[in-house]
Amino acid sequence: MVADDGVRLAEVIVHVGFAASNSAATRLIEQGSVRLDGDRVTDRGRRVGPDAGPFVLQVGKRKVVRVTPGSSTGQ
Repeated sequence: MVADDGVRLAEVIVHVGFAASNSAATRLIEQGSVRLDGDRVTDRGRRVGPDAGPFVLQVGKRKVVRVTPGSSTGQ
């Protein structure tokens, strides 16, 4: 799932189950519903690198998860 330059944030949102598709995840990002470590993300092309440390991904008010890049579960 992770390439050398990282993976799109929209793909991470789909992978953790917060959106049904990449398109739905991209819409959430564009609407300003997505936060990384408390900071709003509006760049639809935002990527998460494989060497990034753990971060908190929040979509809306109630969907929150801690993501650790490089530790793939189920794949």
